[in-house]
Amino acid sequence: MNRPFLGRLVALDTTSLLGTVAFFDRGALLFEREQLVRNAHGESILPLIDAAMRELGWEPRDVERWAVGVGPGSFTGVRIGLALVKGIAIATGATAVPVTSLDAVAFGADDQGDPVASALEAGKGEVYLQCRRGGAFVVEPTHVRSVDAAELLRQCGAASSLIVGQAAAAIAAFLPESRISITPPHDVPRASVIGEIALLEPERPIDDIEPMYVRPPDITLPAGWRAPASMTAGEK
Repeated sequence: MNRPFLGRLVALDTTSLLGTVAFFDRGALLFEREQLVRNAHGESILPLIDAAMRELGWEPRDVERWAVGVGPGSFTGVRIGLALVKGIAIATGATAVPVTSLDAVAFGADDQGDPVASALEAGKGEVYLQCRRGGAFVVEPTHVRSVDAAELLRQCGAASSLIVGQAAAAIAAFLPESRISITPPHDVPRASVIGEIALLEPERPIDDIEPMYVRPPDITLPAGWRAPASMTAGEK
């Protein structure tokens, strides 16, 4: 088992409409800030972090480890949070730890020995879904239509799951053997939970930290599309 990280850690999540940041020192949560947005977090998350640092009297270089939610969730939100953490970590020499949204909402859930399924809204009538039993995957992270999620859990022997996450109730309606937990922090990912997980996880090389989209983005480039010569040449 890894030793808990006891330095200064900042965690953030921008994968849902709830942007959150949390500050830890010596393994203890100092405080957490939350902010709802209508779109992505590009204009709000950095001021949120900056205000918290001013309150604590911290500078970016004082933070030894950053933790970031890597999805699945809002494609734009995932990219914003990950790019911010990577940029700060590279500039300051800090380490980083990625945490998935599905693991975040399940962290600390009382499973009573049953599987724990995480279900988050994916749009277009779909959910992001995973299920673990004792830490091992029963259902690996996937996206599936809401109406099919219950049947997938049943086929995998997880009909009696504890289901967490904002989409849990819609699935549990088709699984009378299941239970749900959708009160915070088991509704959407939160920075305080991401930080708690990151205190126990090893750091990762910055270049190895990638988004977990689970499904492809809605907008794709046309087949055969190539970047204009001006772009490939690095012109602005």
